[in-house]
Amino acid sequence: MTPQEGWDATPVAPAPQPPEPDEPKAATRIHAQRVVQKDGKTSVLGTQFKIGPDKRGGHTINVLHDENETMFFDAQGPLISSLPTQHTPSLYKAMRHDRPE
Repeated sequence: MTPQEGWDATPVAPAPQPPEPDEPKAATRIHAQRVVQKDGKTSVLGTQFKIGPDKRGGHTINVLHDENETMFFDAQGPLISSLPTQHTPSLYKAMRHDRPE
């Protein structure tokens, strides 16, 4: 058999198909309770945030964290602050996001 005969005898491969799109993943949301330090700071996943005035020191707050944002709520439920989630949560970041009362 010549090389050309071998080539001609080889079946034609099917055309490549584009990959199926991945289904969007549901965001994994983490809920935590944190006690605010006297200086108004609290930590979530290794990142420190200044979430409000110092008068919140010693109070427990609720934190919801997912891949899009980190939200801080006081014990009664109202939102204190909402921030875009950082891609490097292990880095120290002191962010001040006070809301007037």
